[in-house]
Amino acid sequence: MITVFFVNGILWILRTGAPWRDLLERYGKWQSVATRFYHWQKGGIWNQILAKLQAMPAAGYAYADEHLIA
Repeated sequence: MITVFFVNGILWILRTGAPWRDLLERYGKWQSVATRFYHWQKGGIWNQILAKLQAMPAAGYAYADEHLIA
């Protein structure tokens, strides 16, 4: 399964609140996506992704004392 479709499928589930079995086919088989999601969760992959995203500078924005400055 292509990772972009997988991640988009996860985002769709989070955005809609739908159960796994209602995942749209364009994201892959719901069983495969759910299994991979839980595998990544168990392996700490999501925490690694979050840490890398948080370390990236926001384009055009700066933070000062936890306040966003545009």
